[in-house]
Amino acid sequence: MTATTPITINLVTFRVYPEPSTLYDERVKHLVVYSAVRLGIFLAALAILLIIGFDWVLGAVFATGIALALSVIFLGGMRQRAAASIQNRVTKPVVDADTAHEDAQIAAQSADD
Repeated sequence: MTATTPITINLVTFRVYPEPSTLYDERVKHLVVYSAVRLGIFLAALAILLIIGFDWVLGAVFATGIALALSVIFLGGMRQRAAASIQNRVTKPVVDADTAHEDAQIAAQSADD
């Protein structure tokens, strides 16, 4: 069952959504931490450039470049963990007991045919 699998009961279609706790689990943590650190680097660089006296547009452009360079140099491990967590989330769907039971019923029904 996917995130929004339609189920038809007596010609009425319902959308079934997973529990919120299963939507954002431990695999998302790496992406959130990596994004927060990159945003923090950008904001720190922007604040320093604005204190020095740069215009906000030029400061934002330079802060973006600085944040990009620093994240490439220092955040390689975090970036790899974030990419791996995204890949794991996409390739390995969470199988709950209900889904496993339904899959077993479908497999048994198709074996009978």
